[in-house]
Amino acid sequence: MTEHQKGPAVAEMTHITSPAEVDEILRSTDIAADLHNRDSFPLLGGSVLTLTRTEHLQRRRLEARLFARDALHISEQSVLLPAVKRRLAARTALRTDPSTRWATTSWCSHGWCSSR
Repeated sequence: MTEHQKGPAVAEMTHITSPAEVDEILRSTDIAADLHNRDSFPLLGGSVLTLTRTEHLQRRRLEARLFARDALHISEQSVLLPAVKRRLAARTALRTDPSTRWATTSWCSHGWCSSR
């Protein structure tokens, strides 16, 4: 493992001592988080967490539309709930098998079923 992959030792880190320093760092375009560029990079690389500056801002603006309340509601109603209902219907059709009965009732007892 290289030094970059391990990250800096605590003794080598800069210690932040005031709220003004925190504010300056958070607003700076010269500072970028490096945490997600190590062990979790295969999973998170290229995501909003690892992008910086203009790329980060552009991606946030684009993805914000996907996670707006109305967009999430539409996705839930038109994609998620129908998929869950289809899956539950398929499992319910197999109720003659005792092992599948537990799986169906387990979903409902944990709040995955809805009477909406």
